Order: sequence, then structure tokens, then C-alpha cells
Amino acid sequence: MGSYLAQYIFPPFLQQWPKAQISLELSNTFDDLFIQGIDLAIRVGQIADDRLVAKEIGYTTQVLVASPDYLREYGIPESPQELRQHNCITAGTAPESAFWTLVSENKTESIEVRSNFYCGNPETAKRAAAGGVGIAQIPVNSMICELEKQELIRIFPEWHAIFMPIYVVYRPGVNKPKRVSALLEYLNEIKGRFEFGPDHQLCQYETCPLTTGNL
Repeated sequence: MGSYLAQYIFPPFLQQWPKAQISLELSNTFDDLFIQGIDLAIRVGQIADDRLVAKEIGYTTQVLVASPDYLREYGIPESPQELRQHNCITAGTAPESAFWTLVSENKTESIEVRSNFYCGNPETAKRAAAGGVGIAQIPVNSMICELEKQELIRIFPEWHAIFMPIYVVYRPGVNKPKRVSALLEYLNEIKGRFEFGPDHQLCQYETCPLTTGNL
């Protein structure tokens, strides 16, 4: 999500508000906005902290990908069940295996996969997949460029992971700084850009009308 924000979301905002300053911090953990003094966060998945205001601005899912070299050497699986015969790049620290849940229309499959490479960072998993380590589940918004360049090949186009909501979250309070109000308004105006279905394309979002303002 961080690279997508840096390339496609924040540049138009900074053109609209040239005096604004953005400090983008990337983390796989839900940092405490109160303790850290963070103005707002964009988070994927359900929000457990009821002290925060959370507004849903989109959704994302994950799709299965592997490098051309890996698929040439080990073959292309023809069904989700055949993932058991492949090395899969999994999140977390499970020593032996993990379960991947895939959906296709009205069907759901839960597959126990094996792995020799574990990481909780999508960017790292993407790079490992591109390097030929194995098959990975990667968020759609994280690897569209790699798919277009064919550095990664999508497997099972009809299957994907469950959808996860995307929220913008911030501390409650009526008197928010103007910079925060402006960014929240901007994110609400462009929330369609956070709808990452399994067949999402970035090209339609490369340009947008701009206005200018001062913070």
C-alpha cells in the first residue's frame, strides 16, 4: 500500500496543496495514533480500536503469483489443491505450513500449503516471488506493475483471497488541523481509487483534474 500511496495518491494532493507536508510511515503493526501523535492512518482489515474514527474508503484482495522462472522449473498448478505440491511464500512465522483460503464466485477452498520462506511484509514476499522462491499471495495494489512487466505471472485468475476493507482512521475531535481535514476530504473524493478487485487496473488513475489551495 505504501508504494501505491507514494506514487498515485499523495502527489496529486501535494499539487493541490503545495504548502502541505506529508511524513509517510510504513508499518505492518497498528501503531497507537494517540501515543505516536499520528494525524491519520490508512489500514487494511477490521479496526479493533474503538477510540478511533474509522471510515471505509475501499477494499482489496490478494491474488496468487509466481515468477516465470519458477513456473518453468516447477510447472503451473492447475487447481488450488495442487498448491500443496509447490513451495509457497507465507506470512508470519509458522515453522511448517499455513492455510490459504481462496474464493471463486460461490466456491471456497482452504488449502494447507508448505513453505521454506516466511515474511509478514507484502513487498518482501513480492520480491521473493519475483526471485523464484515460490508462489505468493500478494495484495492486488502491491504488484500491478510487476504483472504488466511479466516479472510475475498470475495463477488461477478465477481465484483470489477474501476481500478486506480499507479504512482511513484518525483520532476523534471537532477541531482537526486544516491539513488533516484537507487530506480526509481528498481521500473521500478519490476513494474509488482504493477499490482493488482481482482485475484492478492502475492505468485509469494516472491522471486526475487538479485544483490548488493553501494550508
